Amino acid sequence: LLESPGNKLYPNKSGITFMPIIDMSLSDLSCIHSILHFVCDQSAKYEVTPIITFDQPLFQKATYVINSQQE
Repeated sequence: LLESPGNKLYPNKSGITFMPIIDMSLSDLSCIHSILHFVCDQSAKYEVTPIITFDQPLFQKATYVINSQQE
């Protein structure tokens, strides 16, 4: 939503939320799947666009998990 003081439109204040840590090995693809599923559920619940940061090896695994789900 946008706030409009006067004639200008400004986006609402953004925020950063740290999510709980999952006590699983990141080498386990089911862990990555669980994280992605949780983030999708939370973003739908709060109607926001999620931003997830990964290092390169974890990004490759997450991409693999996403692509294997689409088949």
